[in-house]
Amino acid sequence: AHLHIDIFSHDLEPRLYDNTDFADAIKAFVLKGNHTQARILVTEPDYVNKNGHRLIQLSRHLTSYMELRKTHEDYIKNPAAFLLADRRGMVYRTMASHYAGIANFNAPLSVAEHLQFFDEAWNHSRQYTEFRRLHI
Repeated sequence: AHLHIDIFSHDLEPRLYDNTDFADAIKAFVLKGNHTQARILVTEPDYVNKNGHRLIQLSRHLTSYMELRKTHEDYIKNPAAFLLADRRGMVYRTMASHYAGIANFNAPLSVAEHLQFFDEAWNHSRQYTEFRRLHI
């Protein structure tokens, strides 16, 4: 990805997203340019926050480039999980509870369809205050 990464996840799947390699890749991505952005929607943020996660820690340090939100209740029943890159590529699983899925790095029409859902869910969702660190 060069500009945009959008992730829709139920629990920020630790096997996929909670590892040093992925965290380093996201950090390098968001720091490489002024217009890069990573948006992450999480359906079950209490579970993620309770168990800790590298992306949450990273987002606390890179607030200008990364934002995590709790998925609005109207969108949590979507069983899928996906990562969209630059409005062109995607990794998509129809069932978030299964690791079987597809990866297509040149699928602008499919990505546009999923991005429409993501943008709508994003606009209705709000920042989850528990993801933020309170400095006193």
